[in-house]
Amino acid sequence: MLRCAGYRVALALVLLTASPRAVLLAQERTDSAVTTGFGNLRLGGLLQVWYLENAPGLERTFRIRRTELSLKGTFAQRVGWTVMIDPSRALDFVRDSAVVDDSIVVPTVEVNQSSRILQDAYITLDFGESFKLDVGQRKVPLSFEGLRSSAELKTIDRALMLSDRARGGDFGDVRDIGVMAHGTITPRIDYQAGVFNGLGETQNDVTTKGTLAVAARVVVRPGVSGLQLGASGGLNGRPDTAERRRHPFEPRSRLGVEGYYQRGRWTAQSELMAGRDDDETRLGTYALVACQITSIAEVVGRVDLFDPDESRDDSLLTAKELDFLLGGNFYLLENHLKLQANAIAKTFGDDGPASRLTLQFNFQVSW
Repeated sequence: MLRCAGYRVALALVLLTASPRAVLLAQERTDSAVTTGFGNLRLGGLLQVWYLENAPGLERTFRIRRTELSLKGTFAQRVGWTVMIDPSRALDFVRDSAVVDDSIVVPTVEVNQSSRILQDAYITLDFGESFKLDVGQRKVPLSFEGLRSSAELKTIDRALMLSDRARGGDFGDVRDIGVMAHGTITPRIDYQAGVFNGLGETQNDVTTKGTLAVAARVVVRPGVSGLQLGASGGLNGRPDTAERRRHPFEPRSRLGVEGYYQRGRWTAQSELMAGRDDDETRLGTYALVACQITSIAEVVGRVDLFDPDESRDDSLLTAKELDFLLGGNFYLLENHLKLQANAIAKTFGDDGPASRLTLQFNFQVSW
């Protein structure tokens, strides 16, 4: 009896994977806004559960990677607002250490504001397609993949130059407080440009260095169906001595180019970005290709290079890394219910750590 029941469960799982639309789309999909006391409210969210094997510093583990909860509202037709939090984020600390009499002391310990759960919090003033204004905290306009929603990524994690935060990989997917204008100049040209407290280093915090950061991105669709090209960059000012102790990666600058092409079953994207953090020059680039092989299955490959310090390659923090990724995406209900699997061969320079094969799995729901 138990064996028969087990076969039935296995058969049900196979049918769900092979023909998810027959099961998951049986109920009619509806998109509706929630009416509030003033204006309209729309609820959204993202939940990602990861399994990692042989990842840096980890043997094997499950992880709740994201639990994004978003609220978006509109009223008066020209005014909107967005608030998004991620309760799964772990609170981190910034330690200001110094050497005294051959001993390391930690005179101050402060909360890393970017590790708090508040992500987006901004007001949007809509003056038409050519000019919209966001005021508050949001993503700084850097990098194509950095600005994409986590739910839409072709790979489980972003490229190294956007995700390897411990070694300065924060060329995009960073948030800060400020004012940003965005819109469409012509049907083929979009822009984003703003002034912020910083390029991600002052998220959820004020700036005390007396200077602000500027960042901008331009996207051009040259007329080839499915093709878009872009460039983005940012620059902030030099902080005073006290601020440099709190944020050692300042001043910082970013400059990059990007390309994206989608036609039929094929998708290709690539970016190249250089950055300077204080006295360290960094470089990152990647190339990605994906192919839809069935209505729900997609294969993806990526070559990913990140050099956290072009002047040296003598430790884990400065070693150049070259990754080769092969993965599969299974869209059981588009991006609303998605399974992902990635195998990553991580290789380093001669003085870096040993090469390794890392396995990643992601089970995702978004709404």
